[in-house]
Amino acid sequence: MQTDRSPILRVELSDASGVIDLTDAAVFFVYRNKYSGVAPISGAATIISATGGTVEYAWTTNDTQSPNVYYGFWRISGDNGKWSSHPNDSYLRFVINPIL
Repeated sequence: MQTDRSPILRVELSDASGVIDLTDAAVFFVYRNKYSGVAPISGAATIISATGGTVEYAWTTNDTQSPNVYYGFWRISGDNGKWSSHPNDSYLRFVINPIL
């Protein structure tokens, strides 16, 4: 719902090899409005368990101001400055509904 900041988005990041070890990594949640050409919005995620691949993203007031359909994904920094995206074959779809 528009302006809601709860619940916090918490996930366990994994790939075909299993849980992703996030030791020494930085993780960001990146998303964009489905219907807009505007650049994606990115916010730093909190690593809850580096070896367990668990991260969370706490919504800000600005994140939930505009009702719409959004697509997001997680960006993970890796060795030698390389980045990976998760999921890497799709997006996380979410909707922010307007206050009626």
